[in-house]
Amino acid sequence: FGRASDFLWKVEDITSRAPIRTITGTEPLGPQKMIDLLVVAPCTGNTLGKLANGITDTWRCASSLQ
Repeated sequence: FGRASDFLWKVEDITSRAPIRTITGTEPLGPQKMIDLLVVAPCTGNTLGKLANGITDTWRCASSLQ
């Protein structure tokens, strides 16, 4: 399936921007700037179901749906 570093390199190559890899890295963006892409990896079926149904009982789901 490939290595994570290969995926990150491809994202950076396509977007011409370095990926933000942590929640604290997104804080300077604030609510004013919208992101173009959010990747949750690894994403279990449980997490995917929560995102699809708007359930925000974990920090990952809550930060993803803001």
